[in-house]
Amino acid sequence: MDTVSKKKRSETMRAIKSKDSLLEKRLRAELKKRGYKFTTNVAKLPGKPDIVFKKYNNVIFLDSCFWHGCKSHCRFPSANRRYWRAKIERNRIRDKEIAKT
Repeated sequence: MDTVSKKKRSETMRAIKSKDSLLEKRLRAELKKRGYKFTTNVAKLPGKPDIVFKKYNNVIFLDSCFWHGCKSHCRFPSANRRYWRAKIERNRIRDKEIAKT
């Protein structure tokens, strides 16, 4: 059983960003400050990398603790635990496959 209402859970999950997170914004600002040219969230590339350096043929993925199952910080919601464990595990498997490409 969830500890918050369905409406509150929906608001919480909707607030989780898939791009332009604080971490991404800070990294992009630092890269710009150092003079790097890059593009962001390129959907045509496998895994939709967060930052792409075309000149160097290189990409950066910023994997958040929750969605990518960080062993140190990922805390699974108490409700639907089986669903969330499976979801995060699929994300981790996909991350490994994308890293091979």
